[in-house]
Amino acid sequence: MLTPMLSRRHVPNSFLVNSSMIKVGITSNIDRRIRDYRTTYKCHKCNARHFIVEKTWTTNLSIPELQSLEQKLKSSFEALEGEYFSNVEKERVISWLDNELEN
Repeated sequence: MLTPMLSRRHVPNSFLVNSSMIKVGITSNIDRRIRDYRTTYKCHKCNARHFIVEKTWTTNLSIPELQSLEQKLKSSFEALEGEYFSNVEKERVISWLDNELEN
């Protein structure tokens, strides 16, 4: 990513995301979410799409249960903004989620 991008495309007051961040999110339709990311995280400078899906999980948990898990994640790792965490913590966050979703 050459320059920071808005976390929400066409929402000028949304915060800037950059390559030092990872996002952990909840969706009921991963294909739709990835299509959305292709437009949201498109660089204005180089016209490339700057996101990588590191891992997805399939679960039978309800949305409220997943939101509770997300809050637990935020209390275990310092969120930079919303559901964005430091890229330095990526492997630890993935491992934590693996462990939580196994149980």
